[in-house]
Amino acid sequence: DTGTRRNSGYTYDEFIPELRSINGAEIYDEMRKNDGTISGILTMINQLLYNVTWDFKTDGIGNDYENRTILTASMFDDMEKPFTQVLSDVYTFLPFGYSTLETVWKRRLGRNKDKRFHSKNNYNDGLWAPRKLPLRSQKTIVRWAFDPTGTPIALVQNIPVDGREVTIP
Repeated sequence: DTGTRRNSGYTYDEFIPELRSINGAEIYDEMRKNDGTISGILTMINQLLYNVTWDFKTDGIGNDYENRTILTASMFDDMEKPFTQVLSDVYTFLPFGYSTLETVWKRRLGRNKDKRFHSKNNYNDGLWAPRKLPLRSQKTIVRWAFDPTGTPIALVQNIPVDGREVTIP
């Protein structure tokens, strides 16, 4: 078991009750935007992270090792947003403690008018690939779904526009 203190999808590891769940996300957001020290430190860390070089490598097993590496890189290069912009969403874990991105898939069917199939680099191989990895705002995450060992398997998001709750694996 992960040891995370949890009940009905809510975690209780945070010592200060006001910093749990959506309340905590609102406070962390306010702190990162309004406190000069916190903002400066986050900016410095982000600048260091943006200088990291990213390479795609596969396990090296089998004859098609190089082809799989090229294919993986092409899929990230073919997403709606550049990979560096996706990373800026990932880096929101710094003030909030986590970031959640939902994988939205597409079929690569060339330059198709339907966004679900459009390939910006004109790949027409019919493969399923990530279309985008949009951030799900930490301020909308209500609770988590855990497996019996305590591993998170889904999140429940409150949609601010209409109040619906959506489960995202």
